[in-house]
Amino acid sequence: KSDNKDAQSSGDGSSAEDAGEFEVRRQSLHLKEVVGEGEFGVVRRAYLVRGNDKREVAVKMLRDDASSEDKKQLKLELEVMKSVGTHNNIVCLVGFCSPNHMLVVEYCSLGDLQNYLRDVRVGFEHRGRHKLN
Repeated sequence: KSDNKDAQSSGDGSSAEDAGEFEVRRQSLHLKEVVGEGEFGVVRRAYLVRGNDKREVAVKMLRDDASSEDKKQLKLELEVMKSVGTHNNIVCLVGFCSPNHMLVVEYCSLGDLQNYLRDVRVGFEHRGRHKLN
């Protein structure tokens, strides 16, 4: 179970209780480069450090000007990921930083599935054309 010492309200009614056992302290996240961007914010590669354990993760962060609806959607995503649990074919929830509205998930070093499949298809099509010539 993670450390809930920084359980506090974020001003919109959310608190560490929203994340429960998944609560992550902001101080334990060491943010690195942006690896993705979406409608509601960015995803950054990061390291989650707890004691001697250092784990590479991805952190979904809302934009500074995020609306209360954006925050609500992120909390809904958190609840869905908590209910799904762990599965080999799904990016799993690692934690949530309530005060900062940061969703922490497993880091996928090969990137997102759509781009990976697109790259594989292009490579496959290129090899197929090469064999025909």
